[in-house]
Amino acid sequence: MWEKRRVIKANWKAFIDNYLECDHCPIAHPSFVATLDMSQYSVIACENYSVQGTIVKPDKQYGSVELNKAEFKGGRFYWLWPNMMVTIYPGSGNMTVIQMIPIDHETTMGVYHVFFRDEKLTQEEKDLLAFMEQVRDEDIELVELAQAGFRSRAFEKGIFSPTENGVAQFHGMIRDALLIEQ
Repeated sequence: MWEKRRVIKANWKAFIDNYLECDHCPIAHPSFVATLDMSQYSVIACENYSVQGTIVKPDKQYGSVELNKAEFKGGRFYWLWPNMMVTIYPGSGNMTVIQMIPIDHETTMGVYHVFFRDEKLTQEEKDLLAFMEQVRDEDIELVELAQAGFRSRAFEKGIFSPTENGVAQFHGMIRDALLIEQ
């Protein structure tokens, strides 16, 4: 198991918003979209979670090792209400559990636990871990910039794109939870 904690200068909900859509992926994650087939990418909103993912483009590699034909071929990304995510990348058996813990209204502690089949990592698993860290770094930069934008007097509210059904579900669940607590 590999663990990392990082302070994110953004509200935890901004991180979840980012996780629940991939409209930003073609611009923010070039290595991600080079590997995964974005034309097949979908987000399915369920009762208190969502799942999103796609398949690997034919003959793509993670790092220096071509994906084994017998391995799971798609990336799957699960969000569980309110602040937990489970990520499974294609390739060697792996699972990441991510939790966003609010510190204050503009600061979050991100806790990442990455599990592989064996504690002794292969080169393929090391390459995958580096790939995951790169995607996380790209997302954190976006989320922190979004948080700064939320403070702007020009920002009032946004609108959802048709592909942001996971984000719309999350906002609806937040709204419902706030109404229950009042």
